[in-house]
Amino acid sequence: MTLERELQEANDKIARIEYESQKLLDAAAVVLKSEDFPEAALAVFKIAKELTGASSGYVALLSEDGSENEVLFLDAGGLPCTVDDSLPMPIRGLREVAYRENRVAYHNGFMTSEWVDFMPEGHVVMDNVLFGPLVISGRAEGIIGLANKPSDFTTDDERLVMALANLVAIGLNRTKIEAELRESQKKLSETISELHLYASLLRHDLSNDLQLIIGEIELAQMDAAKDARLDGYLRSIESASSRMLRLLQVFQETQKVDEGNIREIINHLVTETKASYPHIVIRSKVEPTKEKVRIKGKSLIPFVFDNLIRNAVQHVGPNVEVTIYLAAKKDKVVLDFVDNGPGIDKDIVENLFQRAVSKTGGGFGLYLCRKIIEVYDGSISLLSNDVYNKGTAIRIELPRFKEEVKPKSHTGY
Repeated sequence: MTLERELQEANDKIARIEYESQKLLDAAAVVLKSEDFPEAALAVFKIAKELTGASSGYVALLSEDGSENEVLFLDAGGLPCTVDDSLPMPIRGLREVAYRENRVAYHNGFMTSEWVDFMPEGHVVMDNVLFGPLVISGRAEGIIGLANKPSDFTTDDERLVMALANLVAIGLNRTKIEAELRESQKKLSETISELHLYASLLRHDLSNDLQLIIGEIELAQMDAAKDARLDGYLRSIESASSRMLRLLQVFQETQKVDEGNIREIINHLVTETKASYPHIVIRSKVEPTKEKVRIKGKSLIPFVFDNLIRNAVQHVGPNVEVTIYLAAKKDKVVLDFVDNGPGIDKDIVENLFQRAVSKTGGGFGLYLCRKIIEVYDGSISLLSNDVYNKGTAIRIELPRFKEEVKPKSHTGY
C-alpha cells in the first residue's frame, strides 16, 4: 500500500470519527433541549439510521408489567408492512436477549435464522437486525430496533447504537422523573389546600368556642366574687383560655413586622403566670438599659416561654419557683429560665430538645420550642448545673431586632 493511500485512509477514518462525534453531539443536544420525549426519541432514531445506514426500525418502551414492548413509533423504510404497530410486541426472540443482557444484539442473516420464527405475519422483510436497549439504573426500559442495513451490522454499529440508546434512556429517565415530580407537586398542593381548610375550620370553631367560654367565665366571676377559692379557679381557666385564643390568632393574617419589646413580653408572662398558677413564685431579673430591647417573633416566642413555665409546674413539685434572667447584649438578647426542681434526668440531657425525648411519655414541647427559636435565628440550650447551682436552667438567645435606618432624601438646597 502506497503512502498516499495510507494517508487517504487515515484522513477518511478521521473524517468518519468527526462525523460520528458530531452526530452524537447532535443527539445529546436534542435530548437535553427537548421537552417532548417521543419527539427526542424520533430525532435520535433518525440519527441512528444515518450513522448505521439502516433503512427501517422502531423505538419501543417496556410495558409496566415488563412482558411486552409498547411501540412508540415504527418506520418500515418504504417496505410493505401490515403489522398493526399499535399492538404490543411480546418480549421474545433476539430483542429478548438485548433486554435480558442489557447489551446490543444483532444478526446479519435474520431471515434464515432461528429468530425469524418469532416474527408476526405481515412483518416487513428484514435482511439484518440490531437491537439497542434503553438502560436505566441497570434495567432495560425500552429498545431501539434497526433493520435492513445494505451491508452487515458491525461492532462499530454496536458501539454507536449503544451510545445513542443511552442518550434516549437519559431522556426517558428525565421524562419519568418529571412525571413523578408533577404528581408529587399535585399531591402536595392538594395536601396544602386540605391543611388550609382544616386550619380555617380549627381557627373558626375553636375561636368561637373559646370566646364563649371566656364570656361565661366572666359572668361566673361576678357570682363568685365572694368566694376567693372559686374566683381563683375561674381566673386560671380564663387565663388558659385566653392563651389558647391568642395561639389561634397567631395563624390569622401574618403581620408585616412581628417584633416586640422583650421586657413587655416578660412582664406580661409574669402577670399571666401568676393568674394561671397562683401557687407558684415567679420573678424576673432584668439588667437595666436605657434603650428599648426588641426581638422578632412577638407572636410565637411567648409560647416558648409559657411552655418552659408549664414544664416547671409539672415537674418541680408543689413549691415551684421560677426566675427569669434577662440580659441585653449588643446584638442579641440572653434569657435564662431557672427553676428550683430536681433538674433534668441525665439519660435525656443529650437529646433534650429532640422530638419525643421524655421520661413521662411527652417530649414534644421542648422540640417545638427549639423549632420556633430557630425560625428566628436563635438558640436554646440546657445550662450546666454549676451556672446557677439549682434546678433546671435553660438559656435562650435571640438576635436583637434593628430597624433599617433609611437615609434622608434631599429635597433641595
